Amino acid sequence: MAPLAAEPAFNQQVDMVDVITIQPSAIVDHLCHVTASEMASVFGPQEIGGARRCSMEELRSLLDHFSGVMGSDSWGKMFLNSLERSGVCPALLRVAANSGTGQCMVMTDAATGQRTMRTAMSSDCILEPDMVHEIAFQGSKWIFLSAYSIFKPGLLTTCAKKAKSQGVKAMLDLSSWETGCIAGSRVDEHLELHHEPACPGLKVVDTTGAGDAFSSGFLYGLLKGLPLSKCANIGCVAGAAAIQSLGSELGHDQLLWLHQNMHSKLAGSVVSMPALEIYKELLDVYALLGRVGVGVVYFGSARLTQSSLYWDMTVSLAHDISSLLHAPAWTGGGPGLMHAATLGAQQAGGIAAGIRISREAGQTIYSAGYLPEGSTVTCKHMPVRKAALADCGLRQKETDRTAYIFLPGGGSLTCTALIGSNMF
Repeated sequence: MAPLAAEPAFNQQVDMVDVITIQPSAIVDHLCHVTASEMASVFGPQEIGGARRCSMEELRSLLDHFSGVMGSDSWGKMFLNSLERSGVCPALLRVAANSGTGQCMVMTDAATGQRTMRTAMSSDCILEPDMVHEIAFQGSKWIFLSAYSIFKPGLLTTCAKKAKSQGVKAMLDLSSWETGCIAGSRVDEHLELHHEPACPGLKVVDTTGAGDAFSSGFLYGLLKGLPLSKCANIGCVAGAAAIQSLGSELGHDQLLWLHQNMHSKLAGSVVSMPALEIYKELLDVYALLGRVGVGVVYFGSARLTQSSLYWDMTVSLAHDISSLLHAPAWTGGGPGLMHAATLGAQQAGGIAAGIRISREAGQTIYSAGYLPEGSTVTCKHMPVRKAALADCGLRQKETDRTAYIFLPGGGSLTCTALIGSNMF
């Protein structure tokens, strides 16, 4: 999977984004903690530390030695899923047919945090300069050029020139984050320099991703219009957060530390477990929405059972709507009229899915057996469920067939959800 996309090349404009990242080849990291003696037994003492390119055969040997199993090239899908999970728009991601995704084996000394890296990239899975077009940069503020861009002749200069033609500024990552940074700005032809030291007193667990975290923090400051000194400070703090865990993704403790050191201890207190739970739930529900697609959303009472005169009416209504629109049927995945609407859609051969809540009508809900496996997400937090159900009926293109059906007992949730989505 090469890093930029679309047929025939990197020549389409996407929805406006602040930053576009240029990475010549997608690379999936394999990380493990090892001892110095283990690394020496594989590479020899003179090979420990640093990074270099290697063949895919050598990489497979390392994976067999340290990780045990390496599958076929599902790595590209993993790379894409990781981007989407992190909120990165993959619209410009180019998929190279019959080509393997780049991979990197990262071995970290458990005692010192020192890394030894071996990277293998397929020659036919790399972004070429002629794939880049000016239109892709329109509306963006920055492009971030990975240091890997240097190793593909012509790519860095092509991207920089075409971004400049669209008024887009460029940021180039030249080296790893280690000991702080020196940032400079030109004011009235005078160059002002600022030195920001690295955060002291931290145990280095793994430096993987620290450089990217620094760049992200620095760019965050620039996008917020902060002074250069503050941009450098946030960059160093973000890099310091990344070295405190294995791998490049920040956990709860690292996010808490990051926010406390970016702003204050008071600001750090907002990074609570409920906030992370809500974030995870949102990712889960929108992943389900992405698989199923928008459609008809039914809001109805959880307390009206089969003995209610509204049950058969709801089943019949959902059956007719599904037969007419051939669109997915979305409900809250609970009992009552939500169940009835799902049955009607299923009887018509339609697709049904649900965004559930862990407690419905005052009762803990353990299952929704009437919905197929993999077609539900259970939320702990009601605002997530409300927002998701509203978005399940939002038309994204003219060919989408969507509707909101208001059944007895579903009014309060409906109004709250749609007002929150700016429908009214």
